[in-house]
Amino acid sequence: MGIANLSGSIVAMLLMDKLGRKILLSGSFLGMAFAMGLQAVGANRHHLGSASVYLSVGGMLLFVLTFSLGAGPVPGLLLPEIFPNKIRAKAMALCMSVHWVVNFFVSLLFLRLLEQLGPQKFRFSKHNKGFFFLRLLGIRRSPTLVQGSSQTCTCDRQEKLKLGYW
Repeated sequence: MGIANLSGSIVAMLLMDKLGRKILLSGSFLGMAFAMGLQAVGANRHHLGSASVYLSVGGMLLFVLTFSLGAGPVPGLLLPEIFPNKIRAKAMALCMSVHWVVNFFVSLLFLRLLEQLGPQKFRFSKHNKGFFFLRLLGIRRSPTLVQGSSQTCTCDRQEKLKLGYW
């Protein structure tokens, strides 16, 4: 587990500026989804025997590796770029504290929630798949309303900044 995390972090450190954050995040999320699929197959295919255990463990290691490639380090690099220099240290301390407190409560309460709702509520249903893939494909330019008119236009980021959307 530690080797997968360390090796993914080293590779992410080397590729962060070459590939860019968006590619690392996208690849990381796709890899994490694939790893969770491996874990689900391993957990639900008991007739495979010991292969199901290998699928589950392999999925877990792959999840840790792909998380450490993008979803782990990228937010920590993006947050300092958002805040001005005057408040950067305090804002980062606050953001990371909130991050870890929320992680603590998710890990603390997940098993209780799973017991209350049952494992059937957490299955990857056909509705969840459709929403996931629509969100995954995403549209780079979303239609927005131009201020003062009822016409829709497709604006890129610079135009939205000028119009005050962001």
